Amino acid sequence: MWPSGCAEPIRLSSPPGFVNVGFKGGEGHLVRIVSPFIDDRPIESCSRGPESLEGPKRTYSGAYHQLACSSLPPEWIADRFSQGLVAAGFSVIDERAIDRLSESDQRRVFTIEGEVKMVAVESMAKMQSVLAESDIQVVLHISQKSGLRATRSFHVKSQESALGTTTKTLQDVLNKVSDRAVVEMTAAVLSLVNRYPTAPVEAPTAPTSPAIDEILETLDAPSIPEVTAN
Repeated sequence: MWPSGCAEPIRLSSPPGFVNVGFKGGEGHLVRIVSPFIDDRPIESCSRGPESLEGPKRTYSGAYHQLACSSLPPEWIADRFSQGLVAAGFSVIDERAIDRLSESDQRRVFTIEGEVKMVAVESMAKMQSVLAESDIQVVLHISQKSGLRATRSFHVKSQESALGTTTKTLQDVLNKVSDRAVVEMTAAVLSLVNRYPTAPVEAPTAPTSPAIDEILETLDAPSIPEVTAN
């Protein structure tokens, strides 16, 4: 719920880089992340630079806070996702490393491209408190030279109640939604590569749904649906 006009920009830090996703299973799998992700947000909630800190000139019912981040969401979302994959046991490599692989091994590398559709932080006044809310929406495209093509959309949300809107409250809710996004994306990739027949090694079984649910429950997030390879 946003009021007419936009609040003054609030300077938030980009969420910290490392995310301990809480599970393994990616050992033996090679992944290349195309970074940064594509910025496909209709409304930018992080500035492109110090000269661009104004919020969007639209009318809502609530209090919108434009974010000034140390790096753009397409950069830090891709970076944090890469760290989450490493924490789950994946080997994240770059183009130079791929060039040194044999042709057969290059066909086994999973290439992941992403589109950032939304990064938003809002605060909504309640009867005796303020509800801070953050959303991240990302679309991942996963492919292999061997023929795999898969697309998955993620939309995660985090909420936190406080007595008033503070920079710390908004920072906390942004950090939490970013953590949840990384956990969901990493778990979905793990599920996919463990079911795709051309994986380079027989990796450990992907975490069961209850295990993933338990991890996400600590982050107040929904369960992980299955990923379907096209």
